[in-house]
Amino acid sequence: MEYDPSKRVSARPPSNSSMISKIEIEFGIPVHVTAAQERRIAEVIEEITGQPWNVPLEGVHWLAGMGSKPKFSQADALFLGREPDPDAPENGEPDFDDEVLVFETHARAFVTHREREEAFREREGLGLCSVCQEPQWKSPAGVTCVNGHGGAPAKES
Repeated sequence: MEYDPSKRVSARPPSNSSMISKIEIEFGIPVHVTAAQERRIAEVIEEITGQPWNVPLEGVHWLAGMGSKPKFSQADALFLGREPDPDAPENGEPDFDDEVLVFETHARAFVTHREREEAFREREGLGLCSVCQEPQWKSPAGVTCVNGHGGAPAKES
């Protein structure tokens, strides 16, 4: 199955949103991050990837991993579709920079028709949002509508 990543579950993101592909944070000094803080960052990323304007209509988008930043060889970087570091070795196993915490998301088309049917079933049937009257659905971040009113009670029919 194939999908067009520009076609989303909802084509209407909130008016106060920005289209980005990466978030970078550089701390002025090295900092300590607790496991609980890492989990909260991961929850925010899962909330972002689960919003309907960030989910491909014919696929899925999720937080795929987090951990130390890998430093790939030039060959591996090219194979993975990444920009190779000119200072990296030509080939070999990756090294990891334990001072950089990376969160990475992935998106893909549905693999089976059953997966597609289950996703579409989860995306519908939760009624209209009582705040804005838009359709609600389940996302990895919970019940939401196109305007981000997560968990607003459904409007009575």
